[in-house]
Amino acid sequence: MIWIYLSCNTSSESTEQEPFVVFEDSQKLDLSSEEIRLRIEEGLKEIRKPSMQSILYIYDQAMLLSDEACPQFFYNEYGPYWLDECISESGARFSGYGARTEYEDFEDENGSILSGSQIYGFGEMELPTGEILVLSGGSVLLEGVDSYNQNIYSQAHDHGYSFIIEGERQELTRLNQYAFSNQQGGLGIYTQGVLEFSKGTLMFEDFWAVNEQGGTACPEEYGGKLSFFDEAYGWINVYFDGPSSLDFWAEGEDCDGCGNVFYQGGFYGKICLDPSMVLNWQGSPFD
Repeated sequence: MIWIYLSCNTSSESTEQEPFVVFEDSQKLDLSSEEIRLRIEEGLKEIRKPSMQSILYIYDQAMLLSDEACPQFFYNEYGPYWLDECISESGARFSGYGARTEYEDFEDENGSILSGSQIYGFGEMELPTGEILVLSGGSVLLEGVDSYNQNIYSQAHDHGYSFIIEGERQELTRLNQYAFSNQQGGLGIYTQGVLEFSKGTLMFEDFWAVNEQGGTACPEEYGGKLSFFDEAYGWINVYFDGPSSLDFWAEGEDCDGCGNVFYQGGFYGKICLDPSMVLNWQGSPFD
């Protein structure tokens, strides 16, 4: 049995440490708690960055540059869609097929009234400026009011999308997000799926961040599971004790602002992260 020490404190100047156990057959993880925390924090800064707004921007700009011959449009029971391999007279390139659907004031199964847009397709759309949208499934953005009179926002990306805007590439792969705000200043955001960012990959499972006004008893800690992929070590898992879909009002002695780090079945101590860093929007969180 091997004993190692890592700090739970987010400050690099802290000397407080606590022991934890690593299984004998586990690969040694030569990353400090501070290194793990900083890498995950970089990804969390971009948790709301892969916005449906970017997808809509390229899609709509390409449609503005279309013409009667390119792309060709067809119709089915869901409405119009384009299907073509062409370049319009204005220089927009269309390859594959795609469709946009609008929703206005429809009521979902929970009594929420929602409006928004959905893009679905497979292929590519490229603007003359070099901005590209790679279509590979469906993506939807909805906003509205729920039965508690809270503002709610939802975006879901099924399968995968990627787009390049101003030379920066962004990948989307099965990322579903839901957020809410209320008149008391409450904010909350839920994330499920995979986020590719410049320094790695994060995978979220029932991952929540909610402030005190949002109704949780544990605003100082994230809830759910977060996994970080490191090229040298693979997946590093962090489990948090804050709000979850099963226990939104989580509270108790485990609510300390820190998540438990596991690697290859071994417990590697704790890292502390502040949920307020992802709860800093005004208006829509996905603008």
